[in-house]
Amino acid sequence: MFYSKVSKDKYLIRLVKGENVGDSILKFCNELDIKNAYLTAIGAIESPTVAYYDVRVKKFLEKNLSGDYELASFIGNIAIFKNKPLLHAHVSLSDSEMKVFGGHFVSAKVAASVEIVLDIFETNHIKSRDEEVGLNLWNLPKECK
Repeated sequence: MFYSKVSKDKYLIRLVKGENVGDSILKFCNELDIKNAYLTAIGAIESPTVAYYDVRVKKFLEKNLSGDYELASFIGNIAIFKNKPLLHAHVSLSDSEMKVFGGHFVSAKVAASVEIVLDIFETNHIKSRDEEVGLNLWNLPKECK
């Protein structure tokens, strides 16, 4: 992994071939004590696992894809869950026939490179389990009615 701090609250990160995408992002956040952030990325990944959240049964349905994929879009956030940074991201992937797959990001290895823009929020918001929907969601202090 290579990175550059480009402003007070923004980093450019480049993951290299063979790195685990999710683990590398979380390692970066742990090492720099980043608690809340927004990220976008593009690149090339291999053997990704994506998921679809079935709201009715409150369960992720995972799909393992084999081979290399273009990481056409990767958007997500970082928040604290159980005292550790938690990555929540969604992806759009395309294969060699330009077929697109998308969903909740679970895991992938870098096939060539992944370039990330990480915008840090100077906050300490946590995620908590929302039993009604079955997901870990931002625990935000204010409500609009």
